[in-house]
Amino acid sequence: MEKDKRKDYSDKVLLFVDDDEDYRSSVVARLRMKLHCQVREASDPVAAFATLQDKIPDLILMDMNMPRMNGRTAVFNLRNNPHTEHIPIICISSLNDHALIKSLASLNIQGYLRKPMEFEELLYRIHRVWDT
Repeated sequence: MEKDKRKDYSDKVLLFVDDDEDYRSSVVARLRMKLHCQVREASDPVAAFATLQDKIPDLILMDMNMPRMNGRTAVFNLRNNPHTEHIPIICISSLNDHALIKSLASLNIQGYLRKPMEFEELLYRIHRVWDT
């Protein structure tokens, strides 16, 4: 399967929520270059929720370990809001916590990637969400 197949995602909006500014900036730059989509950034879920007032994204990449609110709580809140319950979410974490992964699966996430993640795997997961 071609993982770097060029598609037109210029109308797509992706929101990347991660408190590690260097990591977030690096991933965002690569996503913009590879997917040619609009990428918004937030340093934590509280900041992410504020961006949802402007435009609902087509996909959220959500880190699990962040200040002010953890990613699992953020996903729960997104799923329990009628305005955001439909947004696809891919969770990202350095944790290999099977209980966490199981609880996230019950919230209908589209994937869980462990840090450090392979960028090609992230692209593959995004294509799976946006191309189906």
